[in-house]
Order: sequence, then C-alpha cells, then structure tokens
Amino acid sequence: MAGFGAACSGGMIEVGAEAQFDLCLPDGQKQGRGAMLATMPGRFDVQGIGPLWVLWADADNRTVVLGAPSGAYGFILNRDAKLPADRLTAARDILAFNGYDVTSLSIY
Repeated sequence: MAGFGAACSGGMIEVGAEAQFDLCLPDGQKQGRGAMLATMPGRFDVQGIGPLWVLWADADNRTVVLGAPSGAYGFILNRDAKLPADRLTAARDILAFNGYDVTSLSIY
C-alpha cells in the first residue's frame, strides 16, 4: 500500500452496501465501517472517510489507485503485500497526472 498519511501500516477497503476500511488518512490510520452515502461507477462516498474516486486499476484488478476528488489524499492498494515496481510506477504516474503531489507519497 501507498498513501499520503503519516506513519501508517498497510491498508484495505472493501466496498459493498457498506464499506469496511483500514486506510492511512492525513490524520493517521483510520479503521472502521461506514455506510455508502452515494455511489456511481468509479465514485463512491463512504461515511467516515468521504468521497473516493477510482483513478486507475490494472488490467487484472491486482492494483487500484483511489483518490479524494479534492486531492487531499489518495491510496495505492495491491492485492498482494508486495507491489511490483512496474505497477507502482504506473500508479504513481496516475496520481501525478491527476494532480496529486507524489513527492509526499509513502510506501507501507
């Protein structure tokens, strides 16, 4: 996982009728469950986190890049603990293309 928060561990998010999450937000690690407040393809709003957009997923859905539309935070999530260098590069490029400051991106 990679994100823009301070000193965090790995993370996850499962999205359905409600979301279960363990993510590194700007104010630290946040875990919990939250109702889906609004949904549309690739965009969702989770109670307790706020809006998140899917910015990119690799062809096999092993790696996904999520970002707050405000640009305040984003995440690179990978199904396996080890994120291959090529997908990390692609994910960083997607974040940069979408206006995120990748110089503050941390790999967990």
